[in-house]
Amino acid sequence: ADDAVDRVFVRDNITNLLPGMETEGVDDAAVTLIVSGDAPAGSDDRFECGAWACRGASTYPDFTVVDMAVPSNAVLSTLLDARASWTPGLRENSWKHVWVMTVEASDTQLDNDALLAELATIATGETGFIIHAVVLETAAAPDDAGYAGLATQTGGAYSHGDYNLADFQDPMIERIQSTALACAFDIPPPPKGLVFARDEVNVTYEDALGPLTIGYVESAADCPGAGDAWYYDDPVDPSTILMCPGSCARFEAGVEASVEIEFGCATIPAA
Repeated sequence: ADDAVDRVFVRDNITNLLPGMETEGVDDAAVTLIVSGDAPAGSDDRFECGAWACRGASTYPDFTVVDMAVPSNAVLSTLLDARASWTPGLRENSWKHVWVMTVEASDTQLDNDALLAELATIATGETGFIIHAVVLETAAAPDDAGYAGLATQTGGAYSHGDYNLADFQDPMIERIQSTALACAFDIPPPPKGLVFARDEVNVTYEDALGPLTIGYVESAADCPGAGDAWYYDDPVDPSTILMCPGSCARFEAGVEASVEIEFGCATIPAA
């Protein structure tokens, strides 16, 4: 945003999003927030009272703040120019949701086809980028050449004039929940002072029917012909948790489902 009024609009609306996502059931996300200088100092760059105001702190474990100027007429092109600062935090084989909050109806530096082509070079596997946008009401009317068109093309949510629950947040959260769950999960580094124990990891899948513990097998060759199981990419020195075909199919078909990787309790083997 380019002036004080616009910056307040952007600031206040970002404040609403992260607590809203967490309270509405988006339990696991890696978040990168790109903002210029407005963030108050806080421990490890996390906003301890929501994004700016005290509306509930974000509890996502993977939370990164990138402090850089983002011109209002070049939001996505600037994002692409700065990819080295945020792509390392992307999860493999996961959907990437980009939320644009701006006072301009489009990115004037790159057209939509060019933007989508650039984003496609960053996507991995069968996943991609979904663009969501809120544009201030003083901007030009929405059209297919701007953020409204990008949201339509990628299946994202769009709101012109204000951030509100019915028109933007609820559709955005529904879109996040409806994208297929990943079938591979990187093992994060353990907290300071602790070590990773390969025999103390469990996977729990939950949907409308309730929680389901996914049992462990030693390798892909041990995956059951039918049923659920997971395995490590390397059983001796693992870096990734992989779903067997049966569980992967379940994850991809899940609606409003979530996966939790639990550390610290004895691994439960597949039945």
